[in-house]
Amino acid sequence: MGKKMLSGIIFFLLGLSVFLMSCQQDTPSEIHVEDTEREVTNLFKDWVSDGQDCYCTVPGNRGTVIYRMEENGNNLIPNCDDLLCKHDNPSCSAYVGGTEGMDSLHRDGDQVYYLGNNIYQIEKNKKTSVATLPQRYGPDVLFYPYVAYFAEQDTVVIKNLETEKEVKQFENITGYTQGNFFYKDSLYYVTAELQFVRLDLNTGEREVLEKKGATRASVFDDQIYYVKVGEGEENCLIRMNPDTGEKEEILQNVFYYNMMDEWMYYSSYPERKLYRCQLDGSNTMEIPITEGLQAGVIWTLPELEKILVDFDDYYTVYSLDTEKGSIDFENPICKPQEEG
Repeated sequence: MGKKMLSGIIFFLLGLSVFLMSCQQDTPSEIHVEDTEREVTNLFKDWVSDGQDCYCTVPGNRGTVIYRMEENGNNLIPNCDDLLCKHDNPSCSAYVGGTEGMDSLHRDGDQVYYLGNNIYQIEKNKKTSVATLPQRYGPDVLFYPYVAYFAEQDTVVIKNLETEKEVKQFENITGYTQGNFFYKDSLYYVTAELQFVRLDLNTGEREVLEKKGATRASVFDDQIYYVKVGEGEENCLIRMNPDTGEKEEILQNVFYYNMMDEWMYYSSYPERKLYRCQLDGSNTMEIPITEGLQAGVIWTLPELEKILVDFDDYYTVYSLDTEKGSIDFENPICKPQEEG
């Protein structure tokens, strides 16, 4: 065999191996979401911390603006250091886009991302463009560099934000707004029919974990939690071991819930009171709230040692003192209501 032919074969084989390696990139088997930092899931993405500052979104007629609550204090300021800025155009570090039906804040590791039609990485007085997304029909889930979004009402697309490539597409999935997350290479989601389903990203296999009445699912400390809505007024909080599938009812009459450290904080239904208990449902303690108020959504910001609670007012939340077990009603945290 001549040297030219041999070198040609070697060149061909090298080229083939490079091609095959490129084809293997972004395969579902390479999607791994086992990092422990991603296992703490806030059910709603209105308030997100990067470990130093807390960020929230404020939609207005001119577009959505990111506001920042610094570590020491309850005041919200636009995430922009230009005192003359009107925060109404793309050059502003706080302005993230026009009014959209589907947008949210996500934390991944120590980074905060805004997901709208444009995706930005959010830092103090800074935003960095990451990618764009088309119109969506359901909630987005981020596990950087991947994002899952509903390209159609019944189709989930997994996209690599770094390569801008669609990695995988799953059909016949109708998402719901309360209970979608990734854990150990699987997408967990609640359907519009309130079924709770696990989708294996590698094999495409689907497992129905709860056939009826599931909502507000999340994962914390290697355990999965969700509210099971009964035919009466009782909403039971279920804890499930994702490895064995074993389930246990740990609380009744749960409206919203969230966890921090060894504690669970939840609002009750239908009374809408506020409670704290241990993760197994024991040692329940009622947290006093002002008469006439009804406790709603709860956000945990463990790095800032803050817990935020709302009382049916989208623009106002209150901080919970975890040591005293009381709400600071004298110092509300208020989102501005922008005009124009």
